[in-house]
Amino acid sequence: MLDVANILLQVAQTIKVSKNKELLEQNSDNKEVVLELMKTEGYLLWMASPRLRDDKEVVMTAVASAGWALGHASDRLKADKEVVTTALKHDRAAWPLMATELVKDVTFFFKYKIWVEEDALWYVKPYRA
Repeated sequence: MLDVANILLQVAQTIKVSKNKELLEQNSDNKEVVLELMKTEGYLLWMASPRLRDDKEVVMTAVASAGWALGHASDRLKADKEVVTTALKHDRAAWPLMATELVKDVTFFFKYKIWVEEDALWYVKPYRA
């Protein structure tokens, strides 16, 4: 038997996401609106304007709620250690999305314990001298 409460919750969440997407489409360059949405819907960072995907405050808020939103940040912010660290605190699987120069930075790996991830070694080995 289907759990009616669960189904209703899923429908409500779908409607919420749909309304948030619509709001973001209409306000993709409005920092106040985007910043507020990123607090809970960071995964929608891809819908923000390029200017706001390069805004550190917006991106920090987005990756704090959805670490893999890092993939939609500007290249400059994918190389920002503070942004990447925030994304990793939320989702350790976000590390392949960071800038190549951070992947090469073994000190960064050790400092933030990314090295613990076994598969991280696969990404680092090609860059060793």
